[in-house]
Amino acid sequence: MKYLVSIENTPYYKWQIDLLVKSFQNKNLLDDLIVASVDEVIYDLPCQTISYSGISKIYANASPHLNRLLAVIEALKKGLLESRFAVIEPDMIVVEPLPAVEENVSFSTDLLSTPENFAETNVSEHIDKVKERRKIKEYKWPYLGGVMQFKDVPIDFFQRVIDWGVSMPNSRYTEKAALTITFLEYVGKIAFKSRDYESTLLDHNLKNFIHYSRGMPPVFNKRNFLSQDVIMASSTNPIDVLREYNATPAVDYMLKISDIK
Repeated sequence: MKYLVSIENTPYYKWQIDLLVKSFQNKNLLDDLIVASVDEVIYDLPCQTISYSGISKIYANASPHLNRLLAVIEALKKGLLESRFAVIEPDMIVVEPLPAVEENVSFSTDLLSTPENFAETNVSEHIDKVKERRKIKEYKWPYLGGVMQFKDVPIDFFQRVIDWGVSMPNSRYTEKAALTITFLEYVGKIAFKSRDYESTLLDHNLKNFIHYSRGMPPVFNKRNFLSQDVIMASSTNPIDVLREYNATPAVDYMLKISDIK
């Protein structure tokens, strides 16, 4: 199964993608990793890379938070993804490959992916309209996380997500809000299920991926390492910071991955 991740060519993403690549290398999964970028030039990485600059121009008004699904469309058009594939985030490291599951879409959960947090996207208003149009009385909110596995999902599904996203205000929740609405439109056509795919740095039980998006409060947050100047300072290197607070199996695993040459 292929795993697709979308990045930008900045120092902030460089240290994250280096960790992700090392974790795939550790599991002998480098041939399954595809790193996509909206830019023409991608870092010199030991895995497959693609640019989706062409399709991004078609959706010029799209939120940057829709980038990884634009990358999915580009990869599908180029025949780089088979019927089963996964989409992940840059701020992750793989612990174990995902299991093959029967449902068309399986996803990790994030309890902060709530209707209230999505309010700026007007998602509830759109959902009410779709429920009325499709005569659906109840819809279970999916609480979407950062890992999604797809099986036999048509490209039209992803294009529909982008269309919804383009119609919304630009928000960091745009992708998940657009997916939530599209799931509703595809009820009865595609099967969806949440799965326990993610651990955080605070977890003692490791899942398929460690997702450090929320860091390890109060000592570590990835957004403290946005610029090259900060990252190059030995006293503020992201891995060195974590090394001082190796308090969980998740942190310990991340440090071991960082030490791979």
